[in-house]
Amino acid sequence: MTIPDSSPSSFPLKYDSDLGPTETYLVMEKLVEKGLVRDIGLSNFNSEQISDVLARCKVRPATNQVECHPYFNQSRLLAFMREHGVVMTAYSPLGSPDRPWALPDEPVLLEDPGLKGIASKHGKTPAQVVLRWMVRERKMLPIALPVFPFSVPLFLPGPARRLRRPQIRHTFAHRAEPCPVRLRADPGRDVDPGGLRQG
Repeated sequence: MTIPDSSPSSFPLKYDSDLGPTETYLVMEKLVEKGLVRDIGLSNFNSEQISDVLARCKVRPATNQVECHPYFNQSRLLAFMREHGVVMTAYSPLGSPDRPWALPDEPVLLEDPGLKGIASKHGKTPAQVVLRWMVRERKMLPIALPVFPFSVPLFLPGPARRLRRPQIRHTFAHRAEPCPVRLRADPGRDVDPGGLRQG
């Protein structure tokens, strides 16, 4: 298998500054109309961008895929999406502990003492607790890629079927500010810096 040279001289990048995200979405609607796909969605759209799509589209987006986990819980964006019938798909639901740009002193979600305490109490792993919270309590779709050397069964069987919301909220109430590397174009928009207190 040969991988083509992707240097700028052999693979020119064409960028149309007049074509925005909404226009791209409107073109993708034709795939649904032709029966080539059943659903189309968004990725990393904020509430203003979603509103623009909803105002102009014929086919409602099935989902918006964004980074979301207990340290970056996207509560305001989630509420907006629910209000408009768009499902949130969460990437990096376990906090991406292996990301190369992480700062040495940055907290690691799966090592959070409160989360580990909840997991221990229920005989589960921290990853299982986070994924269960996202699916059962927040009604979102986490994408947990198999990058960990262990299995993460999503559903907690037996008596630990439901984790108490106040238990998890209290665990992350100390997260008064988002982690410093999770910067966005407008960090104040669609970000709930209060941890899980409102989630």
